Amino acid sequence: MNMSMSGSAGGLNVMPTPKGMDSLKVAEEGGNNPFLVDGAQPEPAGQIRKISKVMTVVTIMAIFTAGEAFSEAPVTITDEQVEAIVAGAPEPRENPAPELKLRLIDFIDCTDPEDPHDFKDQGTSKVVDGPAGRYRETAAHRHAFFAYRFRSAGRDRPVLIVFEYPDDMVRTINFSTHESGLSGRANIDWSLETGVYCGDPYPLSNAMQYHTFVMWPQDEWPALLVGNFHRYGHPAAASRIWVYAIEEPLPPLDVEAPDPENQRTLGHYNSTWFLPVRFHFGLDSPNAIEHMLDYSRYVGVNELSWSVVSNNTWAFACRIPSWDGGDRSDHLDQLLTAMDERGGMGFVAGFFLRPNFTIGGKPLGEMETEELRDALIAGFDQFLDRYGVYGSLKGVALAGQYSNRCITFLDSMGVAADVVAHIKNRRSDLHVKVYTGAWNLHAEYFDGNRYPDTAGEVVARWETSGVPWSDFIGEEARKGWELWGYDPDRLRADMPGLTIYEQLQPDDHRIYGLYAQQPRAMIYHDLDRSQRRSDAVDSPYANIWNNHFEGWYGLNPEVNFWYRKHWVAPDFNPPPPQSQAPLTRALALRDRLAIVPGSWNNRFFGWEAHARRFAREFRKLPPVEMTDLEEATPDTVRVRWIRYDGRRYIALINLTPFPAGLTVDGLDVEIGPHELKSLVDGGEAAPEVSVRHSGEYSRFIERRIARLRDLHAEVGALDARAAPGVYLEVADEAAAKLAAGRPHAADITLGDGLVNELQLRRDILDPPVLTAPRVDSAPQLAGDLDSWPEDASDLLADGGEYLAGHLYFPNSWSGPEDLSARLRLAHDGTTLYVGVEVRDADVVRYEDSWNRWNRTFSRSDSFQIRLSTDGGYLDWSRPASVPHDLRGTVTLPFDGAVETSGRGRAGFEYTCRRTDTGYVVEGTAPLAELGVGPGGSTGFLLEISDVDKTPNLYGAGWSAKQVLLIPHQPNFVYWNDARNCGRLVIGE
Repeated sequence: MNMSMSGSAGGLNVMPTPKGMDSLKVAEEGGNNPFLVDGAQPEPAGQIRKISKVMTVVTIMAIFTAGEAFSEAPVTITDEQVEAIVAGAPEPRENPAPELKLRLIDFIDCTDPEDPHDFKDQGTSKVVDGPAGRYRETAAHRHAFFAYRFRSAGRDRPVLIVFEYPDDMVRTINFSTHESGLSGRANIDWSLETGVYCGDPYPLSNAMQYHTFVMWPQDEWPALLVGNFHRYGHPAAASRIWVYAIEEPLPPLDVEAPDPENQRTLGHYNSTWFLPVRFHFGLDSPNAIEHMLDYSRYVGVNELSWSVVSNNTWAFACRIPSWDGGDRSDHLDQLLTAMDERGGMGFVAGFFLRPNFTIGGKPLGEMETEELRDALIAGFDQFLDRYGVYGSLKGVALAGQYSNRCITFLDSMGVAADVVAHIKNRRSDLHVKVYTGAWNLHAEYFDGNRYPDTAGEVVARWETSGVPWSDFIGEEARKGWELWGYDPDRLRADMPGLTIYEQLQPDDHRIYGLYAQQPRAMIYHDLDRSQRRSDAVDSPYANIWNNHFEGWYGLNPEVNFWYRKHWVAPDFNPPPPQSQAPLTRALALRDRLAIVPGSWNNRFFGWEAHARRFAREFRKLPPVEMTDLEEATPDTVRVRWIRYDGRRYIALINLTPFPAGLTVDGLDVEIGPHELKSLVDGGEAAPEVSVRHSGEYSRFIERRIARLRDLHAEVGALDARAAPGVYLEVADEAAAKLAAGRPHAADITLGDGLVNELQLRRDILDPPVLTAPRVDSAPQLAGDLDSWPEDASDLLADGGEYLAGHLYFPNSWSGPEDLSARLRLAHDGTTLYVGVEVRDADVVRYEDSWNRWNRTFSRSDSFQIRLSTDGGYLDWSRPASVPHDLRGTVTLPFDGAVETSGRGRAGFEYTCRRTDTGYVVEGTAPLAELGVGPGGSTGFLLEISDVDKTPNLYGAGWSAKQVLLIPHQPNFVYWNDARNCGRLVIGE
């Protein structure tokens, strides 16, 4: 083998990536793209479409629809079959939308192999029986999916799609729709694409749950997908799917607001203007704005916001003549006119100005202070002159929920305070807002880059700090804000009139674990619940930002689908009834007059019924801050009250994922998991409240305390240094609080991130074990693994659970013949023998092109063995990646070759032979040169990459169709960290 010293892989600021991966985030049209992470580069200049400053919305839309669109493909199912299915269809277990007038028009039984709907998968989904019942599962790898075509109610006619899925194991399930009108291009093509993450940190219901889409189809036969976004080992699943025509207009939520003209705000934020009006509410529908407003009022949303100026081209969606690109769009007039006609809704216009934004052809970052101040104020005056006449304009955001860097840039240029003051002087009623949260889209708080410490270093410092974990991590967040210029106290002091929104990011523990492959991501769940962190912002306004999970399904008619769509970016929520948790958590930390969830899709997609429930109760409360009652025992419900306009209002917030009961002035009240319930009466005094014991929640905490103790013992037995006593102190403190009737305080003390930390250390110190048994005679090494000694170990990796998860790997795996491996290991006392039979239908090396960027590059299958003979694979304490000290690459027999061979470091020799089904690699290495003998062990990882000349690969030479790993229990990014190795034991 051609063994060489391992080196660290190159990377991308967006997420850890294989060596050589292009630093691309979103760069479809170039210009001042606010969605590019610092350091990322747009497409080569020669390939960027230049957009005229006077282009119309229609022209801009044409750009977004440019690409390979398809006419709607025919279906094989007949109308008669659909009618028969509908006539015999069962009812859902519960009515998913009792307020809608529905007519069933289609039904899909995912568990029926004979269901006649047009069906697609990779040939690997299967029907199984599980704790929640019977359902269809994908293969257990990222981007595995199954899909159906369904009958719509007609073009631009609304339908309700109801997915039934099992909440019975850890899963990350993506539900998506797809239509022929989508262009198929990455980063500018959204459908309805959201999903659920089941389990961890929430309890499983072990029952079927429902995910709902309100859709305005443009195809007669759209498609829908059930896809797996989990990193490995946990398949996606669904049981049944109902499609209903919505027969009457969506009814606005009926809210008993104490002051109808001055209500609490439940908003929704979209990153940019084209997302809702182009994609989410009818693909290119001329009625999209109307649909969006109908949907918003139905869910209970009374404020919308997105960036109207983010660059000088496609993300400039208003008219500001003095700013470059500012005299070409009627989008905002259309929106605000429609809002004014309906009444009861507001809009906040976002501005995301950066140093390379130009006014008069000059970048803002190159202007002098006075020049910049005058240019900005002139533009905001023109904006207010034109749009201030609309009653629905309620505010201006000098930030995006994905980043606060607009206000920090203006501050660094010495003009932020003047801009804020000018807008407030013009319109004192308008909110001028920013968001205090993470540094940027997809950037972790503790990344070792913008924040000086990694997540591992933060945990290590906590261990010796003597500070409660929740308080410690909250203070760490404050340090981040100070570093990034987001400190709320300073912003308020320096910029009077600025409204600070506390930014919560409740799903980062999932996105960083799966997207960035950050094994310590669960600490971000603890950060989201930190009272110390929330108190540092001290704002009655909150936003809830979902970073979104990107993925490369590689949908392609030549490979796996009816139409082309490579890229998706779904948002995820926990399943009902936990889906309200982000909203009620934001409210529990502090009373809020406004809560504005935000995402790249619509954060309410999928759980509208529960969102309506929260909206009704939240907007029923008065538009003033309420008073917290002293904490009750048990502490599972937060209670607030106030007298307002002659009535008493009481807010009850369940802090737990289990039902709770309480008595309010003698009245028994039941409240669901993470639910808000609002009571209104004529009382004048503070209510007398008692909370009944929640046995389920206490047992949930008891199990987690026991888990922490068990992990501490297991880790300590492996390496005492990895299990400091502070973890037992945490367990003891949590147990004491639980015994004192304070289970929620025990929950916060315990912290999911601390349990996860010990789990990680145990996984590193006790990795999967592979064995090379001692054999009496050496294998013949003739290319036939069956001829090896019977005592040699024999491992078969022929399931999807061995495929590596990666954002840009479509994993269009069609079964063992597509990619699988058999691994045999042995030694004879002096020599290690490795034999691998790879089944791969196409062993290829070729030149490929990426027409979008006019690039050509080489692709090839590859085979690599990685060893950690220096013990680095067991290093749990190192904050940076741990390299493999030996890597071996086998030259495969390409282009008609039948055999290759080679030598490498540490005395390795190999032969690789072509077979009818793939190839066989056999190799040897002297144990002495590996530094290991009988009874010893070393780190071992086998990586097999497969490209197959598939037309759905990302346009970079490193991208692959799929990568198989043996073993496969990944903790860190697999391509550059030895801590993903298994332990190869050399038998006695």
